[in-house]
Amino acid sequence: MKKIIYSSLLVLAITLLTSACDNDSDMNSPHGSTTPPEQVVLNGVKNLPGKSIIYFTQPSDKNFLYMKAVYMTEIGERSTNASYFADSVVVEGFEKAGEYNVKLYSVSPGEAYSEPLEVKINPEEPPYITAYKEMEIKPDFAGIRIKTSNTSNETLTFYVYRKDATGKWTEAGALYTKKQEINEPIRGMEAVPSEFSVVVKDRWGHLSESKEISLTPYYEEEVDKKKMGYLAIGEYKGYLAPNANTPKNLYDGIIGSNNTFMTLTTAGYDFTKPSSVTLDLGKKFKLSRMIVYGRRNGTDYSSIFDGLYPKEIEIWGRNDNNVTKFDPENDEGWVRLYQGVLPRADGSVIPAAIVPLTDADKELARDGNELEFSVDLDAYRYVTFVCIKNYNVGTSRINVAELTFFGTPEDKIIQ
Repeated sequence: MKKIIYSSLLVLAITLLTSACDNDSDMNSPHGSTTPPEQVVLNGVKNLPGKSIIYFTQPSDKNFLYMKAVYMTEIGERSTNASYFADSVVVEGFEKAGEYNVKLYSVSPGEAYSEPLEVKINPEEPPYITAYKEMEIKPDFAGIRIKTSNTSNETLTFYVYRKDATGKWTEAGALYTKKQEINEPIRGMEAVPSEFSVVVKDRWGHLSESKEISLTPYYEEEVDKKKMGYLAIGEYKGYLAPNANTPKNLYDGIIGSNNTFMTLTTAGYDFTKPSSVTLDLGKKFKLSRMIVYGRRNGTDYSSIFDGLYPKEIEIWGRNDNNVTKFDPENDEGWVRLYQGVLPRADGSVIPAAIVPLTDADKELARDGNELEFSVDLDAYRYVTFVCIKNYNVGTSRINVAELTFFGTPEDKIIQ
C-alpha cells in the first residue's frame, strides 16, 4: 500500500513539474525567451546639462527583463540599460544642447526586443561648454588660476598651454576636477610675460574652444628656513624650554620624525582657549601658500588626524615685533590671513580614532596639508599659527612637525 502511495505522489510531482515547465518555458528562462516583451510606458523626461532622464513604467509582462535606450551622438550610437527594478534611465554624452531621438526597447531574457518606443529629449548645454563660457583666467603664484562653475559636478579637465619662444604651444599643466565651484591654481611656471591657452574637456572626449590670454605669473619662492625665527609672546610659556618643544622645530626642515613642536600642559596655559605660536619669516613676504606637517615617526601615523593634530586653525600676520602678546581683538596690527580646517584626504574632519586612516590619508600626511592665501593680501614678516581646536581631545593643544611657507618677497612684488 505504501509503495502505491509513494508511486502516485511521484507521478503527481512529475506531472506538476512538467506542466509548470510547459507553461513557463518561454518566460524568464535563463536560456532566453524568444517572445518580445511589451513596450514600456513613457512617464516623462527631465532635461539636464548634457543629459536627460527618461522616466517609464515597465510592462506587466513576464518576458520583460530590462529596458534598453539607444540614441545617437556625434561620435556614433550609444546605448544604456535600465534594470528590471528601475523606473528611469539616464542618457548622456551629448556634445551640445538640442533635440535628440531616443529609442526605448523592452528586452526579454533571451535578448528578444520589443518594437521601439521613440522619445524626443532636449538636453541642456553640456557642463564643459558652460565652464568654458564662464571661465576666468588670472595670474597666480608661479602660474595661473582658473575660476568657473560646474554645477553638475561633471568630471572636467582643463588643459593649459603656453606659447614658447618659437611660437609653439606646449602643454604647461592640467587640472582635473568635479568641484561645483572651480577656483584652482596650476603652478610650476616662470614669472615672465606669457601667452596662455586653456581648453576644457569632459569625460566623453568633447573639447571646448580655446580661451587665450596674455599675463605674467607672480613670482614665488619657498621662505628660507635658515633665516626664520620666532617670537616668544603670549600667555603660553612652554616653548621657552630648551627642549623638543621649541618652535625652532617648526622650521628645521626635519619631517617624519619625533622632532616636533608640542604645546605642554605643564606650561600652565588654558587650552580651552585658542593657542598660538608666532614665527619670524626673516623679511616681508606676500604669502601664497603654506604646508602643515603633523607628527609622524617614519611609518607610525598614530598622531595623524587624531590627538593633537590641528583641526580648526587661523593664520595671522603683522609687520612689527613691538608686541607682548597675540591679541587681535585689541591690537589692529594683527591681520587675519586665513581661517579654515586641515581636512583628511576625503575632505572630512573625523578623527582617526573613529574612522581609521586610509592610504590616501597617509599620503596626505607625507605631503602635508597645503592651504592657500588670497592673492589680494599684503606682505607680512611675522606670522602667527593659531589652533582653535585639535582633532581628538577638543582643546587647542598641538603637536606639529613642520610649517613650510611660500610666497613673493617684498622686493620682488610687482605692483
